[in-house]
Amino acid sequence: MKKLYFIADTKRGGDLGNYWHYMLGYFLPIVTYLRKNKEIISSKELVFDSCNPLTDAILMEYLDELKVRYSFEKLTEKGIEVPRADWKSVRGKIRRQLLKLELALRGEHASIFTYHKFRVKADKILIPRWDRYLDEYGSFSSPVKKDLKGTILHLKLWAKSDQSREEIIVIERSRPPSILKSTEGKEARWLPNYGTERRQLKNGEEINDFLKSQGYNARRFFPGDESLKLQIDVFSKAKVLIGIRGAELLNMIWMLPEAKVIMQESADFKNEAIQIKLANAFDLELKIIPHDGQISPSLNPEHILTYLING
Repeated sequence: MKKLYFIADTKRGGDLGNYWHYMLGYFLPIVTYLRKNKEIISSKELVFDSCNPLTDAILMEYLDELKVRYSFEKLTEKGIEVPRADWKSVRGKIRRQLLKLELALRGEHASIFTYHKFRVKADKILIPRWDRYLDEYGSFSSPVKKDLKGTILHLKLWAKSDQSREEIIVIERSRPPSILKSTEGKEARWLPNYGTERRQLKNGEEINDFLKSQGYNARRFFPGDESLKLQIDVFSKAKVLIGIRGAELLNMIWMLPEAKVIMQESADFKNEAIQIKLANAFDLELKIIPHDGQISPSLNPEHILTYLING
């Protein structure tokens, strides 16, 4: 049986072992390709670029239910050092300024948006990095928006359950997994300083209990400990999402338009929150709480209540 290789694009910055970059820059484009090319993939063995044990498991969960033949291999290097060096170089800065000028002049006809396509060469498919549009320009091109909308709806239907869910979700970052200590974990992309080891919302339990005492249907949720299907199902039914700034807030893409997201900032970040651009792209209402110099701050429950009542 012939093999079809799905190659990660590691030359555009953003580590694909990170949930945010992985979902927008690898998983969602792959699902888009698979659902549009059912006849092609039915007769081939699919070989996917291994990103890390945690993110590979996300794709495995979907593939298992798709009932296709697949395997994972390390097809590319980590690929994060070169983009970082290029980002700081004079050449890189000039190129970005020229791209911004081109974007301002040509809009969605700018050359950067040609990369939404799947570049195919023989049995190899280079996966487009849709995360880069959002990171650098704050928008998706029309073809990407259309593909994302269709794929997100497809996954929401795939994950849908008949069980009712909580209206307010308090995101809790997961503890570092034991696989970090293994050889596989040490060699994988982006696993060091995972979850609570890097930052966390210190009083998630307090926030959850307070909201419940005020009559709200709230729940603490640890996305990193749950299946992809459960994550999609939980977040697609949530009206309010509360959490500290981090990759797991990408789960706002499953929420309905005009849902609310309350994000606690962290001193761990020095740049503008990419969540602002994501919220704009998906028509969500985002409220950002300052960090006051703390990496893992607490969020005042009374402030949350004021926002829920007054907006």
